[in-house]
Amino acid sequence: MKNKLHFGIHIGSVSILLIFVILCLVSLSTLSLTSATADYRLSSKIIERQSNYYEACNKIEQDLSNLDHTLLFIYRTSQSEQDFYHNISIKEYTFSYPVSEYQSLTVTAVATYPTKDSQHLYTITSWKTITTKDFEYDESLNVKTLE
Repeated sequence: MKNKLHFGIHIGSVSILLIFVILCLVSLSTLSLTSATADYRLSSKIIERQSNYYEACNKIEQDLSNLDHTLLFIYRTSQSEQDFYHNISIKEYTFSYPVSEYQSLTVTAVATYPTKDSQHLYTITSWKTITTKDFEYDESLNVKTLE
């Protein structure tokens, strides 16, 4: 009866398992911290770009409002459509404000003679973001395409 089998967990295997679990937790927490930091940086860049875009939109809206007041004054002092177009020095107006280092918001408006009193005195022909500088691409990796 002295030949009883004892099954037990040795202290060495428990220690190795504990070290393995701690290493897994540390690596997962490091990966999640890295991911959260990258997401925060990307969100900050998006917020900055969006706020710059809307600042440019607000400035262009102010310019369009000033243009509307100027054209309204010219419209009220003009006798006819030909007189209106004769009194306008420029028929096409372009407003541009920077959004970022590489882009600017550009709006083009054309003066129009209204057919009704409720119509605007200009028509916006384009409202777009334009790239102002060339990008410098990193081509240091030797990437081969499949053919």
